Amino acid sequence: MSESLANVARDQLRALATLLKNEWVSKEAQVLVKQFGALAELASEHQFTELSTLARALSASVLLYMKKGPDAQGRERFMDLGRKVNALLLKDGGLKTKSEKQAAIIAEAAPRSDYRDVFMLVDHDLAQSAVVPRELRTALAARRFNLHAFFDGDALTEALSQTTPAALICEAALMPAMSELLDGIEKQQPGLSMRVPLVAINRQVSAARRLTAALGWADAYLENPNETQIAEIITELSAPREEAPYQVLIVDDDRQQAMFCSSVLKRKGMEVKSALSAEEALVALTSMRPDLVLMDLYMPGLNGLELTAILRQRSDSLLLPIVFLSGEQDAQKRFDALNIGGDDYLTKPIRPRHLATAVASRIKRVRALRAQLSEARLPVDSTGLYRRPAFLDLLQQQAERVNSAVQTDQVGEGQALLYLLVDQADGILAELGMFAQNTLEQELSARLSEACETRDALTSLGNYEYALLANRTDAERIQQLAESLRLAICARPFQIKSEETLLSLSVGVIERSDAKQSAERWLTLGQMSAQHAQNRGGNRIERGLHSTPRAAPARIKVIESLLSETPSRNNTLIEYQPIVPLRGPVLAQYAQLLRLRGNTLTTSMLTRADYAELAERLGAANKLDRFAVQQALQAIRDSERYGSDNRMFVRCSTVSLLSDLAVPIKNELAMGSIDAQQLVLELDLHELELDMAASSKKLEQLRAMGVSLCINVSIKRPRLANMLQKLKPNAVKLHSALLSQTPEGHEFIASLQGVRELCPLIAIQAKSADHLPGLWQHRLDYVQADFLGAPRAQLDFPFAPVKFAS
Repeated sequence: MSESLANVARDQLRALATLLKNEWVSKEAQVLVKQFGALAELASEHQFTELSTLARALSASVLLYMKKGPDAQGRERFMDLGRKVNALLLKDGGLKTKSEKQAAIIAEAAPRSDYRDVFMLVDHDLAQSAVVPRELRTALAARRFNLHAFFDGDALTEALSQTTPAALICEAALMPAMSELLDGIEKQQPGLSMRVPLVAINRQVSAARRLTAALGWADAYLENPNETQIAEIITELSAPREEAPYQVLIVDDDRQQAMFCSSVLKRKGMEVKSALSAEEALVALTSMRPDLVLMDLYMPGLNGLELTAILRQRSDSLLLPIVFLSGEQDAQKRFDALNIGGDDYLTKPIRPRHLATAVASRIKRVRALRAQLSEARLPVDSTGLYRRPAFLDLLQQQAERVNSAVQTDQVGEGQALLYLLVDQADGILAELGMFAQNTLEQELSARLSEACETRDALTSLGNYEYALLANRTDAERIQQLAESLRLAICARPFQIKSEETLLSLSVGVIERSDAKQSAERWLTLGQMSAQHAQNRGGNRIERGLHSTPRAAPARIKVIESLLSETPSRNNTLIEYQPIVPLRGPVLAQYAQLLRLRGNTLTTSMLTRADYAELAERLGAANKLDRFAVQQALQAIRDSERYGSDNRMFVRCSTVSLLSDLAVPIKNELAMGSIDAQQLVLELDLHELELDMAASSKKLEQLRAMGVSLCINVSIKRPRLANMLQKLKPNAVKLHSALLSQTPEGHEFIASLQGVRELCPLIAIQAKSADHLPGLWQHRLDYVQADFLGAPRAQLDFPFAPVKFAS
């Protein structure tokens, strides 16, 4: 029986006897329940089955009488269990010598000879431990380690005298004791403690415990870790280094001190060179490239501060760590050393392990930084994918070369951007852990890369979204590439959570000519196009944002003619459609509709969807939108004369917004006799996104004038709620197709909870009264639909809440 374990059992029995003798206190009983439970776990951990059983019985008995205390029968049970525990301790306690007992503790772990050993110093109270040793032993065994747990320093010291483990684990609270123990070992076995990495663990986040671990020079510190994390860090720290040995230059005029530091660092496996003066150090720096300079403060000739100032002026020494080691305790001197360019300041005398750990950790960080800087200069990563910054630079270069008159097929001459969305991304992100997500993304990237050519540029945008700059000379070859990418994902299943799962890909294709010299616009259009493919069922390819068929040439000529002449009374019609309250307060709100009237059957009544794209191309959008705003303001004035308080929603294009639409509005409002809030400018979100920075400035100008804003949303967008909250609209219109009575529809409307609190939500283009119950369940505030109120020239709609059969 472990002596420490027996002592724990005796202490707990004495506490129970005191509680039974004095007045029963439920809080003390509650503590005993936990302590007996921890003792049972501890005994089971070391295969003392009988003691574990008795401890569990004691814990359960105390729990039974915790509130009111035991009766006569309960006291008799406690006495019986106590006698059995004492008898067990007497039987086992004196049979083994101390060394035999410690050897038994190691033997209890049933080690395998081909596994490396890991020693762990554990607190007696397992309830305070960051991990359960038994579970950690299983995790380490999977990585070919034997875990040996020790409950006192003497046992651990004796074990270290016989075996050099691959690593040490210590509870952060025991780090001071561990440091003293390792210092003692260093005197008997020089270099042993420096060769063994030390991992400190703590069961909760604690700045004090982190500091304790740092002061104890732990090689790693983990807070609230699981067994796998500890096993991973042990594997990493104990693995033989394949990189070049650390090189250190020691600059110290004290030969004995330099030899001491050199011997300590060499025992850690470092290559060391010593210089007894600043001049020798400068010569040494021409023949070696050290990872770190260990610098004395005071030296004859050039002192440490002056030498450091010289080194920091050299371009090859900007990242070179310089650590001062001096007996100087003055705080000002320390400040001077760090201010001149020193990275750290250690004071003499210093413990060998502290010196070795400080030097090694500093070198490790700087080597990692240099590797990152070197790697970041490469345009592609180890998987062959373009790094995002490099990809965006390339995309911008291609976006600026919009002149499509010269078509080439050279490397880098990207002709189209393909935006790729994995259709099942939301479900995958919700269900899989980080490791599984990374594994899946690697396989996705590999399949997509196989479908590309070397001249293509593929990058990952995160959340299973990719962008590909395709280098092809014609639309047919680009379409073939998009189809190859789609098939690469959906043709065969992926292994997800031990199951074969089929995934699919939506692809948006945007030509370079649509980029208009902006990489941001190019990407945004690609994302919208891919999302349009998703909204149509996914696993498909969409070219451009709008997939409506082109109008017939004759019809286009008529529309062009109308746009050149409008606005006029002969070819323009203004109508108003009511926005009817569903759950929101009763307000007189109309959506203004501007229609064009041609002289043919197919152009007799043209809606905005018919002419908007052509109007922008011909430069007529700004003229039409100014006319629409003027008509809306006049309608608001006329209504006020007759005692009405009508609010007008006017649909405008982002092109008009950016062309100083605010100027004529300001001039109209300056005439007075109108509340600016009654004018609501309605803008499409997908248009605003194409130039969000410039659009936001114009929107702020309109807000400052008191004009209200409405955002029209017709496509599901990632982070839609965040975008809307940043735009701060006075209303949001949602296409009814987004508001289905499906899990996706409910999830979509739930994501807009923050927006709902900011402004009312308006459903548009609902087809029939059958949709009203669903919109009611979604808690929509207003509805704009033909079946509720058809567009008309009059402003006399009797606004009242919608009534429908439940």
